[in-house]
Amino acid sequence: MFDVEAEKAKIVQLVQASVEAENSDDIEAVLTIYDQDCYTLAPDMKLMKGHSDLRGLYQVILESLVHMENEAIDIHFSENGDMAYLIASYHMVLKGDEGDVDQIGKFLGALSKKSGEWKIVAISYNTDE
Repeated sequence: MFDVEAEKAKIVQLVQASVEAENSDDIEAVLTIYDQDCYTLAPDMKLMKGHSDLRGLYQVILESLVHMENEAIDIHFSENGDMAYLIASYHMVLKGDEGDVDQIGKFLGALSKKSGEWKIVAISYNTDE
């Protein structure tokens, strides 16, 4: 059996590390939380796979990002503890043509534990509006 609370804490820490990297405009640090072959399902965009596609997406996002916050809402694990899914919310402040714009949304992340580390293997997100 695995320690559910300890594993939840690791995933929350992973999400926070991503937020810190995003707020620091550090694409390479952001990519470390994702599996090399991760799938990204972004709104109004083609299906993306892997770090190359994800790097391109983050380049666009970080160009206009002022500030990002995430909050884990719920985390569930597979029976043996090597897979998990995360439901979370986010709040981004983006540079707009007429000033900063708030974007509030949610995301669903599928995670796999590989070599003792959690990595996002698929993520889907959209805004609340």
